Amino acid sequence: MKDNKEEKNLEEVFAEFKQYCKVKNLSKSTLQFYQDCFNSLTMFIPSKEKISNVTLNKIYDYIMFLRNERAVTVKSINTYLRGNRTFLYFAMKRDYLKEFKIEMIKTVKKLKKIYTDNELKLLLKKPVLDECNFSHYRNWVIINFLLGTGCRASILSILKLKTLT
Repeated sequence: MKDNKEEKNLEEVFAEFKQYCKVKNLSKSTLQFYQDCFNSLTMFIPSKEKISNVTLNKIYDYIMFLRNERAVTVKSINTYLRGNRTFLYFAMKRDYLKEFKIEMIKTVKKLKKIYTDNELKLLLKKPVLDECNFSHYRNWVIINFLLGTGCRASILSILKLKTLT
């Protein structure tokens, strides 16, 4: 670690990290992501605390704080860890902090319920135009569009049709 007469605190090092990110031309959303992760970290470790006081054990305590006191999901904890790990590794490279490795938490992946073959056949069966109503036909078109393009439903919901005139 650097032998500074006045050691930097978390907030000061994070300001350097933000400047570094801007120099690297990272997007505004990436900068906001790092800021959100830092804000989460400073709910547990005060921003005025010396950077050298951040240890692996303190990160473990932060994880337990998020899990128990803030009721954050494991997936969200890993998201915060990814952002803060980038910041803390930056601090380690600048010799503000002793090196340690921050590992993600093991998650249990939930299996999604999938459609049966019969359900898929019903979904994909083209409706008879003379016998179906508009919403039935529209839903069939949407399902085929999603399957055919790989488009996400959230993107589909914001698409606007442009008429050719």
